[in-house]
Amino acid sequence: QGICSHFAGKMMKVLLIVSLSIFCRSASGFAPLSPRTLVKSKSNSGLFLFEDDDVSAFNALCQYGPTPFFIRITQKERYWEAVDNFQKKDGCSRVLAVRNMDAYFSDPSGWLVARDREKKYGEVTDYTKKTGVQKRPVFSLFWASFLFYFFFLFLPTRMGELGGVQPSALQGGFCPPEVRVINEDGSQSFECKQTSDRSFKRFLSGRK
Repeated sequence: QGICSHFAGKMMKVLLIVSLSIFCRSASGFAPLSPRTLVKSKSNSGLFLFEDDDVSAFNALCQYGPTPFFIRITQKERYWEAVDNFQKKDGCSRVLAVRNMDAYFSDPSGWLVARDREKKYGEVTDYTKKTGVQKRPVFSLFWASFLFYFFFLFLPTRMGELGGVQPSALQGGFCPPEVRVINEDGSQSFECKQTSDRSFKRFLSGRK
């Protein structure tokens, strides 16, 4: 338990550092920019996280989940070949082709249905929409830090203080569902009766 607490404390520090880094990065957007800085930002906008034209693997992870993210890492040639083929066939931009392939690898059936409805009924699906994590990265990181603390630090410590988890089924608290009671008026009901550990093991052996 001490090792887990130490590891969890280290993870909390890492999450806080990342949160502060993104906060500083976001806050710098309110500072006045020189023309030279604007030109540099436009030329390398694809390198910044959470930008509209960000085609990084991390963007795919935030927007479409782990499946396209791992495909990008483990099968790079297959992924970018699919992007190139879609861009040539559809005549769209590079960013739109990447978003479509991320959506395809995340949910192939859903993507094919959406494409079919687009051809038949003109229902265009916008695959460039940002998720809540991308719109509010600082809040998302702080929320993830809180959940990590609550479930991996606070709850285990509190449960240990209260004596831990002690299932009553293994200590005679198991209730077989076959216990039927006939009342005086002829109606039937079910009641739980405390059974011993030996009876519980015998009940399990009879179930096999």
